[in-house]
Amino acid sequence: ILKQFYIYPKPNNKLAMGVIENEKGTAEIIGVLLIFVISLVILGYTQTDLVPGWNKNLEMQQFDDTHDDFLNLMSDIGEVYTHNIQKTSVVSMGVRYPERYLLQNPGPGASGTLAYEPVNVTLEINGTLISLTSTRIKYKMNGISDQCELVYEHGLVIRDCKNGQPTIENNWSLVENNNINVPIIFASKQSLSGIEPESINIRPASQIN
Repeated sequence: ILKQFYIYPKPNNKLAMGVIENEKGTAEIIGVLLIFVISLVILGYTQTDLVPGWNKNLEMQQFDDTHDDFLNLMSDIGEVYTHNIQKTSVVSMGVRYPERYLLQNPGPGASGTLAYEPVNVTLEINGTLISLTSTRIKYKMNGISDQCELVYEHGLVIRDCKNGQPTIENNWSLVENNNINVPIIFASKQSLSGIEPESINIRPASQIN
């Protein structure tokens, strides 16, 4: 009786060990991929949530600086009026966002707009009405934060917000020693926007040709 015998090859220990080694390599690759995914999540959160917050804080600090500049502008105009001298006042317009590695800003920074608007002034002196055209100076920040407008008008600095009533930001008095002090501004400039500080030359009416 003939019997058939099938001889199977012996298992290759090296091959089995290679499979185990490959499994170890796969675990390392999965670990690297997890680290990569977590890094992307952190980077995305930083870009979408933290970067706008950082930029808003910079804009708020810039707005405070511009507010102080408007108060200085008011003081400079008063000195020009009182002492009949010429002065130069500087207004901070905007702020540049710092460069951040692997992150993007919405632009180079937040600019500011300085607008010169005509405003009518009517005075009554001894029963006689006198109408003059003065200039209102307005500042608006063009950034991602919602900032109020700053307004200089008739010797007053006003904070004009969308929600709420405008508030006067200084204690300037229009009435002094029975005299009404209403600074009249004749501005030849047009509205402008930019990031760099803007110089405003203030001259008394006696020096205007």
